[in-house]
Amino acid sequence: MPNTPHHILPLRYIDAVAKAGSIRKAAETLAITSTALNRRIIAMEEELGVDIFERFPRGVRLTAAGEILIHHIRNQLGDLEQVKTRSPI
Repeated sequence: MPNTPHHILPLRYIDAVAKAGSIRKAAETLAITSTALNRRIIAMEEELGVDIFERFPRGVRLTAAGEILIHHIRNQLGDLEQVKTRSPI
């Protein structure tokens, strides 16, 4: 992801998985392996102490905690885009 600050990547990863409904499909979009993406999601879940996604044989779905988190993530990503468009470099 060009021009994405390193600390923002996990947020973009979670957002991509939530949008795709599948770790595999999100990984294709993000151009990383599904194994690497899944490890990053699991690491975030362990760090937060909650499951972000419910995993099913044919995809994933946000948990209640994941729904709260995705709302926060999308607000943060939107705010970041506003900062980028308003800040001359």
